[in-house]
Amino acid sequence: MKKARGRSGFLAVCIAPAVILFFVFMILPTLNVFRMSLFEKGAYSPNETFVGLKNFKTLISDTNFIRSMQNMILLIVVVTIVTFAFALVFAGILSREQIRGQNFFRIIFYIPNILSVVVIAGIFSAIYKPENGMLNSIIGLFHKMENPILWKGESLVIVSLIIAMIWQAIGYYMVMYMASMASVPKSLYESAGLDGAGRLVQFFQITIPLIWTNIRTTLTFFIISTINMAFLFVKAMTSGGPNGASEVSLSYMYGQKDAGLYGYSMAIGVVIGGAFGQITTSLVNNIIMPPLGMLIGKIDFSNLFIALDGKDYPSLKAAADAGAAVLSYGVFINTVINFLIIALAVFIVVKQINRFRPKAAPAPAPRLCPYCRQPVADDATRCPHCTSSL
Repeated sequence: MKKARGRSGFLAVCIAPAVILFFVFMILPTLNVFRMSLFEKGAYSPNETFVGLKNFKTLISDTNFIRSMQNMILLIVVVTIVTFAFALVFAGILSREQIRGQNFFRIIFYIPNILSVVVIAGIFSAIYKPENGMLNSIIGLFHKMENPILWKGESLVIVSLIIAMIWQAIGYYMVMYMASMASVPKSLYESAGLDGAGRLVQFFQITIPLIWTNIRTTLTFFIISTINMAFLFVKAMTSGGPNGASEVSLSYMYGQKDAGLYGYSMAIGVVIGGAFGQITTSLVNNIIMPPLGMLIGKIDFSNLFIALDGKDYPSLKAAADAGAAVLSYGVFINTVINFLIIALAVFIVVKQINRFRPKAAPAPAPRLCPYCRQPVADDATRCPHCTSSL
């Protein structure tokens, strides 16, 4: 009995710092964000006025916020899918094929990941320049252009951000998957080859299943990091422009704070963090996860856990009933899938709402500098980009 109490006390002492830090740096700030969303308050003013749910009512009809959510969801989905597809393919090629200069290619692919987002933004801003940027120059070699392509214009700015984000992330995950593939026994490939399996079949039937745990873990963290990286790339490359076309939810929230709408920006944070939470939790746990678990081996994600006492328990409930401390990483996986479904639900709802909104009159074409083709103010007498007189 004393031994059990001593063990429980030791575990409590070990876990207490983490619980305290989680409460101080996660729970309290979250509650404070919700409290501030119910007030009108300037960013640097101590005065605040209680307005109840006014900020949330305004948010529902804010088309700029809706567009920023759509951009955020689009970036998460496209960047995640393309990055992981190319990272796996490149890792498979460099791991299995005898290519001269493999280490050189590893370094080349990995370099973008160690560069600052500001540096990457500068590189791609130069590549995207309308007059003498690399992309337009290459296209001009094969096709004469009457007007240069505006890669950071309203219609292409999201595509430009996607390309930059993929370029930055792909090398890091390629190296991680190469490390995982190096641990796959070569005898498995040799046996599969003797049975007539080609490279592609070996990749999907041997390589992918054996590194699936690594893929699943990196996918979770990549989605989280993409949300943050999208904000950084937007601030560094486009500042949300032109005309808010590249704004994402976090940058829009940040911009509202800078505009003095502190309470409104907190309401945006509440919606981003908690939209449709209970509904999607039920959808994930009761509808999505069971068939998905069957497809990959009848695994119930919610019962994926590690017992810290070293004992084996048939389920998470059994471990909880026994009072065992556990790391419930399966619940974390469910939470990530919750977020993806929330994002998809928001995207679908917003799309349907937009169908019934009256279409706004098209904005007049911005005035362009005749020399550098960058947008300038209608009353400008000198271009702020190339300093030419207008």
